[in-house]
Order: sequence, then structure tokens, then C-alpha cells
Amino acid sequence: QDLLAHGALKDLIRRVQTFGINLVKLDIRQESTRHEEVMDAITSHLGLGQYATWPEETKVQWLTNELLSNRPLLSRNATLDCSAEVQEALDTFRVISEIGAEAFGAYIISMAQSASDVLE
Repeated sequence: QDLLAHGALKDLIRRVQTFGINLVKLDIRQESTRHEEVMDAITSHLGLGQYATWPEETKVQWLTNELLSNRPLLSRNATLDCSAEVQEALDTFRVISEIGAEAFGAYIISMAQSASDVLE
């Protein structure tokens, strides 16, 4: 017991104090069409229509305006009527916001083909 208290446990406490609780950064990867599905669910929820049908220029302008806004797009307790895949992406974003950026490395958007794919 004494060895544990003064050996391995003490080493772990030193490491956490030095490097933080996150010893390795986690990269997140999501396919771009999933982002579009999320945005479609959000714009439908907000009564703005179907995001997926908007022209690219409209998407980029709306996304840019939202990114420049200080208000959240959705409240934390918003409930969207969406697929399990969209809910999984929303849950991932929620967890990222709760844990904090220091735990994560890159956010990778695979199959991005347009500016809106990156802004989503």
C-alpha cells in the first residue's frame, strides 16, 4: 500500500499536474455529408427551410453570418426531430464543447468539396 501511495500514484499525480488530464490529443473525423444533414435538421428546426436544397452561395453567406454571430445557433436543451446519425453528430459536438479544446487535435472533414463543407 505504501508503495502505491508513494510510487505509482505519486507519479500519476505529477504527470497530471505537468501535462493535464489529457495525455494524448484525440482527432475527430466526420464525413462532410453528415455535416450537411446536421445543418438541414437545424434549419428545418428553426423554420428556415431545407439547407440541403440551398444554392452554395446562400449556404456560404448564411454560415458566415452565423459564425460571426455571438449568439448560439441552438440552445443547449434544443430537441431536434432528426435521424440517429444526425443525433450522434450533435452529441459529438456537445461532448467536444464540454470537454474543451485542449483534449482534441484536428477536426477532419472528409470528402469536403466546397466552401460550405468546411464552414458547416
